[in-house]
Amino acid sequence: MMSESEEWELEEEAVVVVELSGIIDNDTVTKKGTKYKILGAETEQPVMQVDRYIFVGEYEDTVGAAIIMEPEPTESDQSKLKYKCHTLKKLSMQRAFLEAKDVEKLAGQSTDGAEQVSEGAVHEGGEGMMEGAETEDMNQ
Repeated sequence: MMSESEEWELEEEAVVVVELSGIIDNDTVTKKGTKYKILGAETEQPVMQVDRYIFVGEYEDTVGAAIIMEPEPTESDQSKLKYKCHTLKKLSMQRAFLEAKDVEKLAGQSTDGAEQVSEGAVHEGGEGMMEGAETEDMNQ
């Protein structure tokens, strides 16, 4: 029998292919130290923050299979890649913009349409809206 100090804790790892659309600075995605946060990764409409940019999206089928490769340590200077996993789905994210909550303005409006946003996200095309969301750090 294992003692409490010998117990194992299982952590689940998931690899997600994310496609970002909308206005975003390419340097933000590639620079070291960029913070990525996600809320509702397993829901129908996840929200993602990449530094100061907010994205809202949904899972879609890929065209063909997306294959994830990872570097394989070698003794030579040539880098080799080895298969890690594959997927037939991707998380397609659209840029969203946040608007400040205006309680007095909202009190007189109907409940439909993208005009009613309270600390929520409006897609670039004005489609949909989300209530304010907290985010979880994915970098852990």
